[in-house]
Formats: sequence, C-alpha cells, structure tokens
Amino acid sequence: MRRSAEGNTRRTSNSPKLRTREGAALWQDIARGWQQSSLLMQQMLATRGARYVHVLQPNQYFTTRPFAAGEAGVALLAESPFKPGAEQGYPELERVAASGALAKAGVTFVDGVHLFDAERAAVYIDNCCHYTRRGYEILADAIARALM
Repeated sequence: MRRSAEGNTRRTSNSPKLRTREGAALWQDIARGWQQSSLLMQQMLATRGARYVHVLQPNQYFTTRPFAAGEAGVALLAESPFKPGAEQGYPELERVAASGALAKAGVTFVDGVHLFDAERAAVYIDNCCHYTRRGYEILADAIARALM
C-alpha cells in the first residue's frame, strides 16, 4: 500500500491496460467471457459432484414472439438501458453456445431465447427482464426437462 498526496492509504496493482473494444468486437469478447465463465463454473461444480445448468433466459428485446394484448406497453421501452445489450449481445451468446464448447465440456445448457414463442398469455411484467407467473412456469419446465 502507498499513501496518496492527501495522505490516504490505497492499494495499487500492476494490471495490464485494457484495450478499447467497440461494435462487434465488444459483443464477441463479452460472449467469449460468458462462455469461459460457464466452463469454469462447470469445472468447479463437477469436482464437488454438483450439477450445473446454464440458462440463456428469454428476453423481450431479442425475440420473435408476438406480445399479448397490452403486454408490449409494459414489456418494451425504447430507451431501456437493457435493450442494446440484448439486441446486440444475444446473437453473439447464441453463436458461442452453438459452437458446441459448452456441450463438449458437459455443461447442461438451456437456450431459452424462444421458450415463450408459442405462449399467447403475457409473460413479461416489466421492461427489464422479469416474468409473469406463467413465464416463470415455462422457464422452470424447460430447466426441469434439461435436468431429467
């Protein structure tokens, strides 16, 4: 530790400088980190005899699902801070998941992107990512099927 000019003690570290990433490169790096985190979680839990399930949850900003009457007014917000990440990140997450690395490592993976596509009742209760009771039932059923 060292003292700053103001006399405060602070920790310092020698970490490499981060490179600036934008556009597709940013989302590709995020998806690779997401995949690597899943692989590490699988390794850690496998050594403890625990099962690991990785779920890519459905998101209203990356879907082909038609919304129920009135649902879009609750579920979608043009200025949502979550919208760009879902719209730009989900395609990369799906691409990385489809590469087969998770399955090869024994990760039980649930791609939930299209879980709600056939459901006509409302499944979103806000403009972030939270579900109605019906939405959670559909998601829980998919996870249970993956574990069986």
